[in-house]
Amino acid sequence: MKKSVLIFYNSKRGSTKTYADWIEKGIISSCDEKGIEVVCEKSNFAETNLEELKEYDVIIFGSWLRGSGIVGLNSVKPYIDGLQKRTIIYCCGISEYNPANYAQIMEINFNDKIDMSDVKLYYCIGAYDPNKVKGIDRLMMWIAKKILIKGTIKEESDAGMRMKKIIEEGADLKDEKYARQVIKGAMEIIEK
Repeated sequence: MKKSVLIFYNSKRGSTKTYADWIEKGIISSCDEKGIEVVCEKSNFAETNLEELKEYDVIIFGSWLRGSGIVGLNSVKPYIDGLQKRTIIYCCGISEYNPANYAQIMEINFNDKIDMSDVKLYYCIGAYDPNKVKGIDRLMMWIAKKILIKGTIKEESDAGMRMKKIIEEGADLKDEKYARQVIKGAMEIIEK
């Protein structure tokens, strides 16, 4: 039986799209290895018909974080209601992964009327170029840097200093290993 996968992403500066490319390639490769016929579609969030999500065996939505909020997720939630067991969400940010950050992302994004407990959520470290940031995003990064400098948040000093350096100088921390966790989650759904 042929499986269908939709990967749709909201990418502002390219990290989320890079992960979408890696995820698509990984799912196709994994299915080929296991002899599973799969059709993988990938699209930009703005070009995705959310009414058609129910037609897919696996739904993967990727986006970037702003203040721990997954940008665009609130628009997607009504369409995945009832499809949670076949939905995966990945988000890209620039902070190091740690359980406290993950819990904060869950609390901010999965706390409403739609039961998101069956949705798989993954965090992928992205890239940040301070020269390409404008508007509200620039303001938020300036505030984050000031908080780190004053030590207002409970960061370990090394982690806080690394984050301050990333905000000031930028960094490309994308790594295909983060895509592999999403691929593994998708394969668990495909193989059911």
